[in-house]
Amino acid sequence: MKRSAVVLSIAVSFAVRAQSNLNLQPRAGETLREYEARMQAYFAPEIARIGVDVLIQEEGSDYNQYRNFLHTWQMRLGPKGDFRL
Repeated sequence: MKRSAVVLSIAVSFAVRAQSNLNLQPRAGETLREYEARMQAYFAPEIARIGVDVLIQEEGSDYNQYRNFLHTWQMRLGPKGDFRL
């Protein structure tokens, strides 16, 4: 019984993390500009609560993953930020 509770809690934690990562990915047909606006709204409550500097200092945080993604793609896309060719 105890083992199944541990397995269940691990499975739930992986599912929650996977769902969190889905929110951080660009949606189908979304431009980089639209993605950036959506992510700014997504992170706004956390930035207001603890500050952007704290989020940046947290290694491996969702915010740092977003910033790295944005930095990588800003240089590769045109001014419209369209991912499609």
